[in-house]
Amino acid sequence: MTLLTILAIQVCLLIVGYLMAVVFGVAQKLEALAVAYLLGSGVVSIVFLLLHWLFGLNLDATNFIASVFLTGGLAFLITKRMKKTKEMTDFRLTKTSRVLKSLSVFEKSLLILLFILVGYTIIENYVWPVTAWDSLALYDFRARVMAVHGNMVEGIQLGYFFQYPPFTSFLHLFGYVFGNERIKLAYSFIFASLLTSFFVLLRRKQPLWIALLGTLFLAVDSYIFGHSTVAYTNLSYVTFLTLGLIYLLFWFHEGAKKDLLLGAFLLGLSTWVRSSEPFWLVGIGLILLRLFTKREQVFLGLLMIFLMVGISRLWGIFVQSLYAANNFYPAARRSLLAIVLSSRFSFELLLSRIQEIGGYFYLYSLNVWRYLLLPFGFSFYYDWRAKNKHNLTLAVMVGLLLSMLFGGIFIFSLYYETWNLITDSLQRVSMVFPPLLIYFIFSSQIWKQHGTQRR
Repeated sequence: MTLLTILAIQVCLLIVGYLMAVVFGVAQKLEALAVAYLLGSGVVSIVFLLLHWLFGLNLDATNFIASVFLTGGLAFLITKRMKKTKEMTDFRLTKTSRVLKSLSVFEKSLLILLFILVGYTIIENYVWPVTAWDSLALYDFRARVMAVHGNMVEGIQLGYFFQYPPFTSFLHLFGYVFGNERIKLAYSFIFASLLTSFFVLLRRKQPLWIALLGTLFLAVDSYIFGHSTVAYTNLSYVTFLTLGLIYLLFWFHEGAKKDLLLGAFLLGLSTWVRSSEPFWLVGIGLILLRLFTKREQVFLGLLMIFLMVGISRLWGIFVQSLYAANNFYPAARRSLLAIVLSSRFSFELLLSRIQEIGGYFYLYSLNVWRYLLLPFGFSFYYDWRAKNKHNLTLAVMVGLLLSMLFGGIFIFSLYYETWNLITDSLQRVSMVFPPLLIYFIFSSQIWKQHGTQRR
């Protein structure tokens, strides 16, 4: 029963997300299933909080069921109104069987390896409980407090309870409110969603075997695979952020509405997992750039920006309202501008600090993705010569992310004297780069230069 219960919870989230993907106009079944768990878990968790905040429902099983039926029911009604119910249920197993039979031995081997990797995470996540320290002290601990009390009031006295948005804790809570302890299984679903979505996106640019090979490279990345069995925020954040950016990249160059909807939703949901990193702003910049240059889908583009900003602000507004309702007013945090202005650096000291941060960045951030630098360099050379605008835009986006990360370390060093003790945190934040760089490498023109045929 334990396995059936936790699987039923995940399947409920999957169904809600699948209905949303159909509403967004995703016609390909594999793509709809790939993003389904991400959309479902993200939106249901937001509605779960809203029903608690606005209507006073406890954070319990009743609220979860109401959230699933509300979001799923609304999405189903929209599909009926859009006359997409047939498209939604049209699963042709015979077609899937023909595709599998047409695979070469190499392609079947790659696919089997991917299934083995995902299967391993399912077994480990089901067998082993939460053990990681940050999760025990924060993410999982929050879920257990909410499961006992049905609210977050006790978190006010704990101080650090509201440091991160609640997505990860809600994934745990969804299991606990049904008396299930095997909550880590959710991370296998996120891992599988990342790999499947990555494959679908890569398949748009490359033959099947290259898309499978690139997906396998992502699956065996030590940080990505390692976090598929750890109850941290990082894998979820990387999944939402990188897939959202790639979808927006496709929209920027091709203009498909569903790519804009998926990209904006996923990118907005990344701030529902972690709100301190500003990487999602790159996506807003990409949307604004297209709106200014193409001047198409202006209303929808602005609406998606509003949605992303709204999701990013939701948790902070809720926390402020909770503090106010309980007559608790924490000390105001200093703004970024105030930190910079109050820091008195001479030019020599500023230069010395930048050099120091550069060395620190090289040792601990670059360590996460340095193995990709050489193939990225070759791929960039070919794409530059071939004027591959898709990948060149991605290279600019990666450069902006690197600049943000470096600048964030610099500002952090102005605020904390112990800034150089964030080694593990910096490595985890740097996990956003392997998926983007692997996608760049395997979608590069370099493969076509060497005579690969599309199939």
